[in-house]
Amino acid sequence: MAKQESSFGNLVKSPIRTKVLVLLSCLAAAGCATSGHQHSRHLAVGNDAAKSGNYVDAVASYEKALAEVPQSRPAQRNLGIVLVKIADYERALELLVGVAKEYSQDPEVHYFLGEACRGLRRFSEAAKHYQAGLRIQANDLRLIKALAWTWHKMGQNAWTVQLIEPLVAQSRGDRQLRLILASALNEQGQFDKSIRLLSGVVESNAQATGNKAQGDVQAEDMLLLTALGNAYLGKRDCARAQGLYTRVLKIRPFLDGALIGSAKCHLENKRVTTAVQFLERAVKS
Repeated sequence: MAKQESSFGNLVKSPIRTKVLVLLSCLAAAGCATSGHQHSRHLAVGNDAAKSGNYVDAVASYEKALAEVPQSRPAQRNLGIVLVKIADYERALELLVGVAKEYSQDPEVHYFLGEACRGLRRFSEAAKHYQAGLRIQANDLRLIKALAWTWHKMGQNAWTVQLIEPLVAQSRGDRQLRLILASALNEQGQFDKSIRLLSGVVESNAQATGNKAQGDVQAEDMLLLTALGNAYLGKRDCARAQGLYTRVLKIRPFLDGALIGSAKCHLENKRVTTAVQFLERAVKS
């Protein structure tokens, strides 16, 4: 500001100088007001697009809001969240870390910080963010599931079972909870328990699906069937396991869990060449 006032010093000290300064002040104020209005408009448009699932348009609107007000914390927060949804994890993490202090009591920010870290396979960091969110909102089922699945990915299956098992008993219709618990039980070698947990869940899912999109329901079906196949594979019942994997791969031909399970079944039956073909598909996926 001192430098700017110095440049005005070359003007003749007269009413003209006063008029120029007043005019510049008015223009600056008008510019700020216009910028603020445009920022708010772009932010609102981005929020509407994000709510409707139109993430590409939401990103474009939030970026326009930031072009108007580069330090806008709401625009940075919301853009970071949407970038997680379109799997741009590195940029999302940078934005969300930048606003984490201002939104330290916002469980939504902690959740998406965790999701960004998990997308980058930084599981330990992801777990810390989910736990921070749960310290604010202890019964947030989305945070609980994310933390449990992350622990499972870290190999901390005992923690996963301890966290999820009581919730499965309370929420019998929640297929995601069953999937997480069954996956952890399989890793612990508790195959019979996993089979009891999963048997019949996919076929009798009418009440469990609720308002989910058909594609989401089908994706859950495939993961549940794969987990059930893994449980039978753990019991060396390759016939049942292979039947489940085949069922999955007809619909999702590149689901890596089913491909790897199939490869193990073929190896168990000494079909090495076929097993290699399935593993190659898994690598490509």
